[in-house]
Amino acid sequence: MSNINTERLSITSVELIHAYNSAGECEFILDEVQNATVSNTEEKVNITGKGGRVLGSLKKNKAVKVTGSNGLVCGGMMAAQTGGEVTRSEDMIVRATEILTVSGNSAALTWAPVDTDSVKVYIKNDDGTLGKALQPAAADTPTTDEYKLSDQTITVAENSNITELVCFYDREVSAAKVSSASDSYSKTLRVYMDCLASDPCGDLYRVQFVFPTADFTGNFDLAIGENPAVHSFEFESVAGGCGGRANLWDFIIFVDGE
Repeated sequence: MSNINTERLSITSVELIHAYNSAGECEFILDEVQNATVSNTEEKVNITGKGGRVLGSLKKNKAVKVTGSNGLVCGGMMAAQTGGEVTRSEDMIVRATEILTVSGNSAALTWAPVDTDSVKVYIKNDDGTLGKALQPAAADTPTTDEYKLSDQTITVAENSNITELVCFYDREVSAAKVSSASDSYSKTLRVYMDCLASDPCGDLYRVQFVFPTADFTGNFDLAIGENPAVHSFEFESVAGGCGGRANLWDFIIFVDGE
């Protein structure tokens, strides 16, 4: 075994954060970690004597909190934060919005609606606002303020002078989904954080933080705007192992190949 330097290490980057459930199944992997902070805290209560002299101290409530952010949004971690699961389906329903140009007196939807009841058609005003709602026509030929839907083709009344339509409808897609149910809460997982480190002599090391019981918080923000969204995370390492000493974390230093 090589002489592992434990005294003068510089942790240079976080390579991976990966989390597992109680069955050992991987819940998510973060491989674009921008930053991560491990905060170790404890409370100290002074024991005082005559005149307020400090005779000793009582230490308690040791706690560990890890916060950070990933440069990419991770569905598996979102499921851990919301208490949900990543589900996949070939026929998931989403809401479509389309602005259609009317040629003659008809326009075509890009996708097939799930059902006609989900289709809502509006006239688009010249100033870009949403105009009057058109009603489904009972007859084959629509009249003023009506439309006729046949497959994916919308037909309006002849000589209606409508140039653009705004349409909303449900369509089926092949998709993955994470749901945040009101009665489901964030998960507790086993988390590993893999880092790279070096010492002043240029020797390289691998560092792995192990958090046996990481209780994720359900509080997180996804700021979506001018810049790509960053996925923030936070969890507390809690005592409560299934046996042995209830470590809040382990800090393991090793060299590849040994």
